[in-house]
Amino acid sequence: GAEVWKAARDATWALMLLSIASFVVLTIADPAAAQGQPQAPGAQAPGTQPPPAQTAVALTSLVLDLQPHSGPIRRLAVDPQRQTVVTASDDKTAIVWNLADGRARHVLRVPVGSGEVGRLYAAAIDPTGKTVAVAGTSAAPGAAHRIYFFDLATGGFVRTFDARGGDIKRMAWAPDGLFLAAVYAGEPALRETYAG
Repeated sequence: GAEVWKAARDATWALMLLSIASFVVLTIADPAAAQGQPQAPGAQAPGTQPPPAQTAVALTSLVLDLQPHSGPIRRLAVDPQRQTVVTASDDKTAIVWNLADGRARHVLRVPVGSGEVGRLYAAAIDPTGKTVAVAGTSAAPGAAHRIYFFDLATGGFVRTFDARGGDIKRMAWAPDGLFLAAVYAGEPALRETYAG
């Protein structure tokens, strides 16, 4: 109970800090400064105009590279025993992370379409730590939605089955790993499906 909650909280903070720290790129507006070459005050290249006074203040800028996720993360699935986190995102991917070093192990891709189709809102790691289920809006309204299963060790696709509804927001495995419960938006429902 409390240990799993603490591990999930710590994993969330670690991923947020990692995504900020690892993907921030500092760019320098002055090419001479970027190459470490000192430039005498007032010096300029022949045939160029001196820079406006206000650019002297803005020599650096902060650029965020939003990869590997380019959209909001909607769900975290954490397996503290195996040092694994899976993030599900609006960018239509799920990523398997190593908690020990904060690196992405695998990017999981599901079939995508236009608009919302392919967005992932749910992820659940099975109790054995071998498989992760991901789901979200996997089809257009009125079409059959799917839940996708991937191998956590390799990132390989394992199988899929009919979700019997759409817009899955949350999932959880039964302790024995035989059943997967899914919570749906839109048409509120809780379904339990044999997944063993």
